[in-house]
Amino acid sequence: MNKSVATVVITFNRLNFLKEIIDALRNQSHKPDEIIVVNNSSSDGTEEWLAEQNDLIIITQGNVGSSGGQYTGFKRAMETNCHWVWTMDDDVVPASDCLETLLNCDDNLQLVRTPLRYLPDG
Repeated sequence: MNKSVATVVITFNRLNFLKEIIDALRNQSHKPDEIIVVNNSSSDGTEEWLAEQNDLIIITQGNVGSSGGQYTGFKRAMETNCHWVWTMDDDVVPASDCLETLLNCDDNLQLVRTPLRYLPDG
């Protein structure tokens, strides 16, 4: 089975969360082949921070919400050579072996661990 993965992250005005999730994606035990960030026109420094990253595919668009970001991200992921798309909003942090666990699941998709989710209000 081909295990190449394009990861899509949707973000809007949560730069601190975005930094944390990107760090977690970069440190996965099975590294994603592509990390695509869809920025829904953040105004909190996200665009500037993203411009400094050289290992991300960055798409900036108007704020069309999470589902609009997912659409754009999936569309771009389909242009890569990856066989799987792993998508999430910016308020999760996957465990370091999350992608590896997902790729090793059998057809019953019984997961041992899931990503952590942050509540914006703390």
